[in-house]
Amino acid sequence: MKIRKAENSDIGSVVELVKGLSHYYLEKRSDELPEWFKSTLTESAFADRFCDSSYFNFVAEIDGSIAGYISIKSGFHLYHLFVSPSFHNQGIAKTLWQFCLGQLKIEQCTVRSSLFAVPVYTKFGFAVSGGSAFKDGIGFQPMAYNGASC
Repeated sequence: MKIRKAENSDIGSVVELVKGLSHYYLEKRSDELPEWFKSTLTESAFADRFCDSSYFNFVAEIDGSIAGYISIKSGFHLYHLFVSPSFHNQGIAKTLWQFCLGQLKIEQCTVRSSLFAVPVYTKFGFAVSGGSAFKDGIGFQPMAYNGASC
């Protein structure tokens, strides 16, 4: 596995990966994603984030395919962390997170975890930092990482 900075040529693969897993945010899996959420998953939205210096975007690549993607905003908010289902339970999310901890010197970080991913973030050292919430059928759990306490 190779972790590298995400490039513009990766946008299509990253969009496909994230869109394919975005249903995990839905309260009811049969529901449609709300338009405001869909608008954050377009190629244009990813291109904007890839060019924005306040976002740090990395991919995990295996045999030339993108297996995982992580985006950290301003060095203190985990914006996206997704791993292709065919690579789940292989430590890719953990490796991406640990890479960012070292590369970006992260000491504190927040995330709005999908309710599905709370156990994963807990293993990474995040703790619940507020009540879970729903907006237009999208569920999330605020969590925080404080490296000093882990």
